[in-house]
Amino acid sequence: MSENVTITELLKPEELVEIRQIAAVIWPETFRTILSGEQIAYMIKMMYDPSVMERELADGFHFALLRIDGVAAGYCSWSAYRPGAAKLHKVYLLSNYHFRGYGRMMIEYVASRCRRDGFCELYLNVNKRNLTAQAAYRRRGFEAVEAVSINIGNGYVMDDFVMRLAL
Repeated sequence: MSENVTITELLKPEELVEIRQIAAVIWPETFRTILSGEQIAYMIKMMYDPSVMERELADGFHFALLRIDGVAAGYCSWSAYRPGAAKLHKVYLLSNYHFRGYGRMMIEYVASRCRRDGFCELYLNVNKRNLTAQAAYRRRGFEAVEAVSINIGNGYVMDDFVMRLAL
């Protein structure tokens, strides 16, 4: 990796626009074989609407942007989950940067921040059909601890595994 790589925490609502811009590219790429186009559009609106992200930021969620040579290439989001544990809500990377260690960098960044903040565990949800992501999380030390089906409205569900990493 000879590129200039930075991970920057976004602290102001106006900074979140870059995440929304690349999410609009990443989500259809990532989920096109797993979810319908309608569900992808619904979930993008549900999770990335400016008012939703601004409320999350105000509620203590952390957002970080990965830039490669100054270009937004990925992002992650996490927050406190329960006593002693944090939750990794989002970790996404543009597909042309997959399999080059950048996803690992973002997970390590979040794990480091969570350890610093006193958390002992990090949880995440991953779609049961997203085998590539599951394998990546297992390589980072996550283990599946539960299967969940979450009704997200409009007739859609998130059919996920909950995975846990000891920090």
